[in-house]
Amino acid sequence: MKYNYSDIPEITVRRLSVYFHILKCLKDNNVEFISSKQLASLAHTNAVSVRKDFSYFGEFGKKHIGYNVNYLMKSIMKILNISKKNSYIIVGYGNLGTAISFFPGFKDENFFLKGIFDIKEEIIGKEPIEGVKVMHIDELNDFVKENRIKFAILSTPMNVAQVVSEKLAKAGIKGILNMTGRHIRVPEKTLVFDINIVTGLEWLSYFISKKGDKK
Repeated sequence: MKYNYSDIPEITVRRLSVYFHILKCLKDNNVEFISSKQLASLAHTNAVSVRKDFSYFGEFGKKHIGYNVNYLMKSIMKILNISKKNSYIIVGYGNLGTAISFFPGFKDENFFLKGIFDIKEEIIGKEPIEGVKVMHIDELNDFVKENRIKFAILSTPMNVAQVVSEKLAKAGIKGILNMTGRHIRVPEKTLVFDINIVTGLEWLSYFISKKGDKK
């Protein structure tokens, strides 16, 4: 089934990723089928939203049977374009960048770290991960083009986030995972996904307070 990606709500794409990781866990536990109601409960949403999300991409479930876990998982992989290997770089190799580089979950989803960039002379040339060196930011443009890198994780200090994001966009990076905590502006052709830990804590604070916990 062909679909226009511009018609797909952003929240649907985010939930697809949530569904995918739930389905992986179910498959590991030898679960073969799951209903929209069960999946909704695990994803903290509702069955109507689950069915609506999948309806944008085709028919996946069967009445009275539910969704085939393995088939649905593979279908979501194709939709999210994670069936093939994707290369990414990390820009900003302080404490946060270092922690990200050693996170084991990326390879499980076909994302492979190809390069690390920083400006600190004392770490340039080092190889913290086998086969992955820390390079100077001045080498960014050529490296991205030569290796056809599409994704970058931005973990620089906030005060240089905008300047570096502009360099990434100019080099040809298509998507930036922004973990700096600062809003960045890039050309429309470059997508930005913000992850702000403080925002998450503020969200939790609001809903905890609404539940009457004033501690």
